[in-house]
Amino acid sequence: MRHRKIIGSTLGLIVVGTLVVSKVTLGNVVCSSQFGPCAKGISEFADGLTGQGLLQSRSRLVAFLSTNPLVSDYSIDFVVPRGFKINVVERSGYVALGKFGQDEYLVSDRNGLVIKKDRATALPILFVDGQLPDIGERLSDDYYFAAGILDTLNASYATHVGMVKGDSLEVTILESVDVIFPLSGDNQVLIGSLRFLLSRLKPTASGSTIDLRYKNPVIR
Repeated sequence: MRHRKIIGSTLGLIVVGTLVVSKVTLGNVVCSSQFGPCAKGISEFADGLTGQGLLQSRSRLVAFLSTNPLVSDYSIDFVVPRGFKINVVERSGYVALGKFGQDEYLVSDRNGLVIKKDRATALPILFVDGQLPDIGERLSDDYYFAAGILDTLNASYATHVGMVKGDSLEVTILESVDVIFPLSGDNQVLIGSLRFLLSRLKPTASGSTIDLRYKNPVIR
């Protein structure tokens, strides 16, 4: 009988505690990432939960963060008396995709996942003439291949912009040499061929074009 009373009292306390917590509203949220404060969209969502029920707010945060393409990992800690501290690991941008005349870029991570939109970017920019993916989708094979080429050229020759036109990637390196790449093949072989041609043909005449879409590259 004594054990039953103890169990009954414990269950009663749990029920009362749950009811009390369910009535408590969220006071404030602090959100941080490895880059500093969380990205604007994440912070705005979290701040918008202020004043809502504590349990409901946490559930909504879990649902939002677990499905946000920008978020790689996260943790939510309770802060006395009625706050949350959120730590987020954000995916890093790899390349930005855009269209001429538009003032927004889609940012992809290194795995080809589109993680966010930005109005300005320091990433290499890939302009495309086809359809852009949506946030949360992955780059097409063509765009992903072109992004890998552009990333390598950016590191080697500070080439910041490339254009996907039809079945090719067009870039300008060393200020005056136009290069045309296919959108499939062996990335390393193509870059190696380019480096070989540049080393053998220096100084390259201004306005030269190197077309790497063929087995035997065309220079004109």
